[in-house]
Amino acid sequence: MLAPRTTGQIAARTVKRTTNLGPLAACLSLGLIGWIIVSALVAANAASALGDPTQVSSLRVFHGQTTTLRFAAIFVPYLLLALCVAMANHNARTRGVTGMKHKPFWAFADFFVPLANLFLPLAVVRELWRVSAPPTDPRLGWQHESVPAWINLWWVALLASVILSKVIDRGLTNPTEPSTAMLYAAVGFPLLAALSAGLTIQLVRRLARA
Repeated sequence: MLAPRTTGQIAARTVKRTTNLGPLAACLSLGLIGWIIVSALVAANAASALGDPTQVSSLRVFHGQTTTLRFAAIFVPYLLLALCVAMANHNARTRGVTGMKHKPFWAFADFFVPLANLFLPLAVVRELWRVSAPPTDPRLGWQHESVPAWINLWWVALLASVILSKVIDRGLTNPTEPSTAMLYAAVGFPLLAALSAGLTIQLVRRLARA
């Protein structure tokens, strides 16, 4: 007859099934640093086009030649972020958290479904934040935990930085002269990219405890 498992044995088996987010979070941090550097280069390129119209043609050629680099600088951190969120969701469920609305697969896929990726990733992250929060009242469930306002700021900054990068792309590929909108984008893009990157790092550190 098999001996019944002790609580310690069950806990040990549970820990083995969870995923260590440390290496993935480190890769994400490096990817975000790369994104900040590339965003600064893109902004400098756009500012040069606005400051010296005679260089517009050559700057457009350079912008076109770096399309793959710019895409990778945005897509790779975004992919790693989606993986971190999905793994944090998996870890929370593995540790026995119940009542979560989002499953690991959709926590990842929501980042890539058109239109849904404008708001569902934020909902997933807000849920994970509540799950990982120390209970303020043991009588209430994790659903009653509060979410700091900077989580919403993080998502808005992330979306806005992507939109501004598209404005710069259009300005440097448009046959007409660069517009004033591109000037604002050139100033705001690297600032928002740096802000969203810093907040993303803080967020992933918290998700590692989910």
